[in-house]
Amino acid sequence: MICCLRDRFLRQVHRLSVCLLLLVFCVGWWVPSGVLAQDAPPSLDDHQAVAAFVDEFMAEQMAEHKVPGATIAIVHQGEVVLQKGYGYANVADETPVSETTPFRLASVTKLFTTVAVMQVAEQGQLDLHTDVNQYLKTFQLPATFDEPITLHHLLTHTSGLTDRSVGSGTTNPDQVLSLAEYVATYLPERAYPPGQIRMYSNYGMGLAGYIVEQVAKMPYEEYVSRSILQPLEMEQSGFTFTADTATGYSGRFWTRPVTPIILNDKPSGELYASAADMSRFMLAHLQAGTVDGVRLLEPETLQPMHAQQFTHHPALEGSAYGFIEQIDGERRVIWHNGALAGYRSMLYLLPDEKFGVFVANNSDYDLNKEVADTVLEHFFPTSQDTAPATIEMSDLSRFAGQYTVTTYERATSLRFIALTQQTGVSANADNTLTIFGDVYRPVAALLFREVDGTNQVAFAEDEAGHITHMFRGFSSLERTPWWRGIWVNLGFIGGVFLLWGLFDHLIRKSPDFTKRSTEKWLMRGWNYVFTVAALFAGLGTIIDTELYYGVQRPLMTLGLNLLWLWLVVSLAFIIVAIVKLFRMPRSRLHWYLAGLGSSTLAFCGWLYSWNLLGAHW
Repeated sequence: MICCLRDRFLRQVHRLSVCLLLLVFCVGWWVPSGVLAQDAPPSLDDHQAVAAFVDEFMAEQMAEHKVPGATIAIVHQGEVVLQKGYGYANVADETPVSETTPFRLASVTKLFTTVAVMQVAEQGQLDLHTDVNQYLKTFQLPATFDEPITLHHLLTHTSGLTDRSVGSGTTNPDQVLSLAEYVATYLPERAYPPGQIRMYSNYGMGLAGYIVEQVAKMPYEEYVSRSILQPLEMEQSGFTFTADTATGYSGRFWTRPVTPIILNDKPSGELYASAADMSRFMLAHLQAGTVDGVRLLEPETLQPMHAQQFTHHPALEGSAYGFIEQIDGERRVIWHNGALAGYRSMLYLLPDEKFGVFVANNSDYDLNKEVADTVLEHFFPTSQDTAPATIEMSDLSRFAGQYTVTTYERATSLRFIALTQQTGVSANADNTLTIFGDVYRPVAALLFREVDGTNQVAFAEDEAGHITHMFRGFSSLERTPWWRGIWVNLGFIGGVFLLWGLFDHLIRKSPDFTKRSTEKWLMRGWNYVFTVAALFAGLGTIIDTELYYGVQRPLMTLGLNLLWLWLVVSLAFIIVAIVKLFRMPRSRLHWYLAGLGSSTLAFCGWLYSWNLLGAHW
């Protein structure tokens, strides 16, 4: 009896098991596979799987954005996972990119400059917290503020020095300046006391490289070659464009080869390197300063180079020495990117994971960030951090207004570019702010967090409680006075143009129009010619990208200088018109001519306020 019951029970269990298996099979057939199980990312130990993933993504991106050529290097736990080239180094010759093809690093060069400074400091010849004027023999930084500028400030971009783009580079090899000539000739203004505001400064890094040059008693390029490139066996790296270097491309679909820009400010962006060479540089950083038995830096010297050295707010990302910090949840990345005409580059390091990725391409499209971010997220996905609670604030209107990126040039004719680098902050009725087009909620007294994201923005106030600055990521922005706001300035320009049109119409309708035709045509014609010249010079400073990379344009310089002639002639017309008004008080023509000249004079005043009346480089 017991056996029969047992057999019957086993048969029922068997039938039930078959039914369950069929059910699971059917559900598995119907439900998308992604719902049942997430595909795990390939292990970095599986180099072929990593290469397949990168190959597919790189092919998609390069095809979509018409990028001529690119290269990538990935390292992990002391091994080279991938180093490879894609596309063409030279499109005309169909020269393929390989892992040994040198690309322009642009600002990634700053990491090599920082290593050079840290090496000389390690030898006891430099102190990171000593006034840099003690190392400068032929010139001195002005004592604008009581606090001295140190190498610590230069390496964290907190020196308060502004930039002067034009003059930092040239396309003519015969016009290249030595580093000593450049740093002495193009000394910028000090906008802030050191250690207060992070302002990205190419000049500051150039000055750091010059100090290495002075202390080491050899040219900067020679020091980097001897102390970094040669020991690490970076055989394809150097400071000269060679026949093997990838050609940079610009223009529509990146089809126009660019003329290489030779930087006078070499420590900020002149180095060329291949993916294979950058693998060794990354490995040295990720292995306590050593690769293949060669020591680049002692661990105690390397550690502060990777550690946060400055931040505007404890909740925000900051600066290490040379590196920029990025924190996504529990994942901390130190990185630097580079951009010059026809070239883009990006380097990411995860020191805790001993992981690094370097990407470069020979176009003006920022392919590198997309690739590096995708690789990073694929192998080291971010974990969502816990969002802090919203706090109530009684008055958010004090945060509202216009803010300008602090890195704008104050003393040059590129000053008015600040008008294009402004962002508005508006206070909303629901206890939020709209910043950069996104909504932020308050989570601390001067700290706001994106409602639908993880970005955070901090503000700074003065002793009176007035908001002075806004900080987000690596960017710092200063509160913009109303008269510097973009809408006020556009309104002023529009008003001047309306006055010109009005006075021109009144002059043509004046009863004295035919009697004074020569005088009228001189005034009107002169005004039109120089209006076009002013617009040409102004627009040229916006759209000519080589200006931002240091190349001076003689024609643009001439155009800006000729605007002084416009001012002088306009003053002469005003004086003549006023004199004739006393002789012919009933003549409206001279009133109109005086009005036209006065509005032109006002416009010249506006040009002067933005350093556009005459060339200032």
